[in-house]
Amino acid sequence: MKKRGSLEIPWESPGEWQGVNTALAGQVQRFGAELETGSRRAREIQALLATLFPLMDELCAGTCPACAAPCCEVAVIWYNYADLLFLHLNGLRGPEAQPMTDSDAMCRYSGARGCTLPRMVRPWICTWYVCPPQMAMVREKGRAFRENFDRVVGEIKSKRKEMADIFVRVTSGSGSDI
Repeated sequence: MKKRGSLEIPWESPGEWQGVNTALAGQVQRFGAELETGSRRAREIQALLATLFPLMDELCAGTCPACAAPCCEVAVIWYNYADLLFLHLNGLRGPEAQPMTDSDAMCRYSGARGCTLPRMVRPWICTWYVCPPQMAMVREKGRAFRENFDRVVGEIKSKRKEMADIFVRVTSGSGSDI
């Protein structure tokens, strides 16, 4: 793990990335049925994310093309533990590498027309972060809309924590979650 300022990017090298993904895949296979509650949380997160994607597409279309400093080009982005658990528990194929390996580079998945990764496999930060111009668009939609957006994001965050806690509990031998 290389330090980037005060940030540490986990599993930055190809070997580390392959190792963590192989280990998680093995744990998911080994504990299969015992991880059903964690897998259910992952599926619930997937369904909630799907409700946010049309809004995120709208926000990005309305702001990103004219942005002087797009997040994908200036932010330090990586997959965290919960991101990888989400992918493995849902049986989704993740990307070949962390989005960044050099603090001076932009996200490797940033293309000419935006992100090249399907929304469902992007790191969570790439979904929940809403820049100030996008937040202005959310506010324009009204209070009820903003409250619903905040509720869904909060619910996803909560379920991600539950999913990770279940995985650790089951795989560490602290008890089954069936």
